[in-house]
Amino acid sequence: MRVQKQHLIENMGFSDKEALIYLTLLEAGEITATDLAKRCNLKRTTLYNILPEMQRNGFISVTKQKGRKYYFVDDVRNLEQAIEEKIEAVRQMIPELAKYQNFLRSKPNILLYEGAIGMKKFYHDIIASVSPGDTILTYIGVQNFYEYIPKEILDKYVKERIRKKVVNKIITHDDQTAGEWASSAKNELREIKIIKNQHALYSGDVKIFAHKVAFLSYQEDFFGVIIESKGIHEMLKSLFYVAWNV
Repeated sequence: MRVQKQHLIENMGFSDKEALIYLTLLEAGEITATDLAKRCNLKRTTLYNILPEMQRNGFISVTKQKGRKYYFVDDVRNLEQAIEEKIEAVRQMIPELAKYQNFLRSKPNILLYEGAIGMKKFYHDIIASVSPGDTILTYIGVQNFYEYIPKEILDKYVKERIRKKVVNKIITHDDQTAGEWASSAKNELREIKIIKNQHALYSGDVKIFAHKVAFLSYQEDFFGVIIESKGIHEMLKSLFYVAWNV
């Protein structure tokens, strides 16, 4: 069980020695560096190279009693805070790094997504592509929608879209799901127009965003395509607004 916990901590970005130190401190409470080195079976010089960095990152704390330093874990929730800060730093870097990526190498213009894993990545890549304040244009068929797309995946997508203040303009057909989306439109940064014509039913999703277009078929064990093309993007964007303004 202890080994399993250590592996979990390592998966959060800790080295094997850092994970060992962190877990030992959790179990021991306040402890001196000498005792910590013995319990971890590490050289004190190795320990003294690692402890300051862990302290700077807020993972561990130190107190002084009778002239001796004692190390301890103050609050395990600091792990979550540290990881969130790293994720936010990466998010802020992505737009600038993407410029270098586009400049330095050619990349595929078409990406395919299949199955359950592909479904999660499909929605993640859409959110990663848009900038704060952007708008996503969407044609979507919502009949039996949640039979094909798990609600937890869509909820996460909507949450991330709201976090980035990205508006979703939707054209869809009349259905209970469409009505639910309309009722929550304001809170979820959604603008929606509902087609009453039942001859216009379709099953799938088209999203137009960030010089890209995403096509999604629900019924083929989830099959999605994202095309990066300014020309295709501009054409479908124009057609969307023609339909939107009718």
